[in-house]
Amino acid sequence: MAGIVNESAIAAGSQRHAMMHATQTVDYAIVLKGEIWAVMDVGETKMKAGDVLIQCATMHAWSNRSTEPCRILFVLVDGRQAG
Repeated sequence: MAGIVNESAIAAGSQRHAMMHATQTVDYAIVLKGEIWAVMDVGETKMKAGDVLIQCATMHAWSNRSTEPCRILFVLVDGRQAG
């Protein structure tokens, strides 16, 4: 099923962030308001309103390090190959 969190892919003790996860989808994340950090297996990126992140089955988490709420639009598309 598309969009299932794949927690089993996380090796014990290897998490960079407590909410690290992966999905079996192509994810489009569009920041509408505020700012947020996209935390990946390697590195992290501060995203602001208007920024877009596209990812596919990568380990990631989100971290709002500001005092303001962040509004993000997510579009998840089934990432499994047909057949």
